[in-house]
Amino acid sequence: MKRLSGGIDIGCESHHIIILDEEDNFLYNQKVSHKLNEFTESINLFKQIEKKEGINRSKSLFLTVN
Repeated sequence: MKRLSGGIDIGCESHHIIILDEEDNFLYNQKVSHKLNEFTESINLFKQIEKKEGINRSKSLFLTVN
């Protein structure tokens, strides 16, 4: 099964979020402000990456923000 890795660096002014594929290639590498709408946009991009990479959502660790 294909696996992705990621991390979030929580900062005082912004957060740095990355997602890597199995070969440590960056699929997502962005700084995100503390604004909820930017987090929501990032989560939507995570979902698109999952779909593109063929990740099974039932085993995904990404959370949904409504």
